Amino acid sequence: MAEQSEWRLHSGKYLGEISALCFLHLPSHLSSLPYLLAGTGSEVLLYDIETGKAIKSFHVFEGIRVHGISCSFLNSIEGSLSSAPAFKVVVFGERRVKLFNLRIEMKLRSRNQADEGIHLTLFHSLPKFSNWVLDVCFLKDYASSSHEGSHCLAVFQLAKFYFPLDSGYQI
Repeated sequence: MAEQSEWRLHSGKYLGEISALCFLHLPSHLSSLPYLLAGTGSEVLLYDIETGKAIKSFHVFEGIRVHGISCSFLNSIEGSLSSAPAFKVVVFGERRVKLFNLRIEMKLRSRNQADEGIHLTLFHSLPKFSNWVLDVCFLKDYASSSHEGSHCLAVFQLAKFYFPLDSGYQI
């Protein structure tokens, strides 16, 4: 059995409450451990789990706290499993939803020097919703093709639920 490398979290300055977490799974030939996206305030921080350090910070909202993050692997640049994987990232907070493209260009020298090669680009900012957004996810199984699934958004609004209880309980 191969010996696993030891890693630990290190204390640092207080950056605020973490309000959202999402693992960013890199292709296995690049890393066995995922990166971690963490929402704090109006920023998303990218952590390298292997080193336990924050490697990049992205300002995604103005005056709105990040409440959730969802991501999906798109592909690698030019359709190959190169050293530049690309991801779809959705960030939401309050009544706002933003869609981003995230590209990570891995340096061959060391994962610790990947900072220059990490790009988060705003793809689309949805109009403000009338109610708070509670969750966002990618619906891969509902699209007729993988291309269609990456360009679709389903919005569900729940108004009232009635449960058939003897007491007439209404939510």
